[in-house]
Amino acid sequence: MATNVNGTANAAASAGPPIGINPDAWVEPFETWPAEVIVSAYRECDEKYMVATEFRPALERPVWQWDLRVRRLDARFQLLDGSSADVVKYGGYDLERYNGRSGQIETINLRSNKEALISNAWIKAFTTIEPPEVLVGKKAMFEFYPSKRVGRNVAKNILIPVLALAPDYVFPGEVEIFVQKTPLDEGAAIGGSSTGATEAPAITTTEVLRTAEAISALVPFLNGVNRATIASIVPSLPANVRTGEVLQGLIDGSIVTQLSNEGRITVDAAGLITVADAVAATA
Repeated sequence: MATNVNGTANAAASAGPPIGINPDAWVEPFETWPAEVIVSAYRECDEKYMVATEFRPALERPVWQWDLRVRRLDARFQLLDGSSADVVKYGGYDLERYNGRSGQIETINLRSNKEALISNAWIKAFTTIEPPEVLVGKKAMFEFYPSKRVGRNVAKNILIPVLALAPDYVFPGEVEIFVQKTPLDEGAAIGGSSTGATEAPAITTTEVLRTAEAISALVPFLNGVNRATIASIVPSLPANVRTGEVLQGLIDGSIVTQLSNEGRITVDAAGLITVADAVAATA
């Protein structure tokens, strides 16, 4: 058995490393939560955005942006004055960007991998996304990546809808409270983009499971659920089980078919799911 620097037994190490050196098995940490779209519109950036940065000179004119903001349904800010405020995340992107080689402001295009990833996720979830105002009021389960590899680059603050929720959806769990320690950045609550810094004490990243592990962890939650309403169990799932593959499989029913074919569940004529282990336990 392996020992640590103090000479005491380290049982965890004796089982071997928790992950291998093949990057194909690695995952990117993310948060998952339900939210409602409160702003979705085209806009020109404000003057503050036009100032020079370490990556580009000052912009000669405002650039167009997709202003997209969602309100988390599972969390609230408790402010210094005792009041509360929405926790808002910005999920849009620039429709134009400065090209350092040409020195011109150019529109995004099909090589804009980050932007395409985001928009394609919205199309998959809601089909219609233009005009952008049609998304206001829509609810969904989201994955938020503080950083995510997209193509050859690493993009920051990627917000992706993975499961559309019903218009009357209400978060069934206990709302998490982020206690404000310092003044919020301007616009960090209602009507603006949250930097994440004000949420740091309460937010942790989720070590997502690989698909096979996530499906195995999902199985116990299916017992007694009707196949027709299977997507309703999503809020009750542990965060690390809510992978894109699991959510999509719950939506299209492919996970039920897979697990049924594997003999891990049975589905009766009325659509009621019974987990095989549950049957064995009562036999």
